[in-house]
Amino acid sequence: MNRIDTPTRCRLSITLATPRRCMEESCMAKSNLIKGRDYKNFLREIKQRVHRAQYDALKVVNKELIALYWDIGRMILNVSFISA
Repeated sequence: MNRIDTPTRCRLSITLATPRRCMEESCMAKSNLIKGRDYKNFLREIKQRVHRAQYDALKVVNKELIALYWDIGRMILNVSFISA
């Protein structure tokens, strides 16, 4: 079976058939480093970055689709002039 190891602080061992998390104490312990308002701000910043990246990706995809549609329209126009 294929095995994927992710290089993170808490190392995950993933087998394609049965994914498992490591059972180390460091993985199981809850972090108390970020609390209250700091945690909310942290999550808000992550969400903003995800949404910004999604929006930027959407703009790139739309730009490429518009270019494709214009090119297809140009091809159709050329074929219609040639066959006319």
